Amino acid sequence: MIAPLILALSMSGACPGEPMTKAGVLAAERDWVAALEQGDHARLDCRLAPGFTDSNWQGRLLSRADAVARISGPRPRLLLQALEVELLGRTAIVHGLNTQRGADGTIEGTVRFTDVFAYRQGRWQALSAQETPARK
Repeated sequence: MIAPLILALSMSGACPGEPMTKAGVLAAERDWVAALEQGDHARLDCRLAPGFTDSNWQGRLLSRADAVARISGPRPRLLLQALEVELLGRTAIVHGLNTQRGADGTIEGTVRFTDVFAYRQGRWQALSAQETPARK
């Protein structure tokens, strides 16, 4: 009974689903970035787990509500690089670099990040994020 409901939700576009694979985790990571870039609160709401926390590049601990509230107005372009995925059953850890570019294309900064995901209801949800400024 639950499986048809999950399938219907993922097919409706309400919350995108991914396979429980490394490729699925990478798709979730890219969907998260696209939601940030597009200011898509609904997609971000699906992607971030209820208890999500972010240790940001400034050393501040942000709640899920903080993370969702921060996406208003024009957003910078984000470029993910050097992605590595560790899949541990229904949990995944993603390490990578994220470069932020302004509207004029100039690089505003690069962070090394670690994101932790859990596989729930047919999709990967972010539990935690950690960013550290990358040295040039």
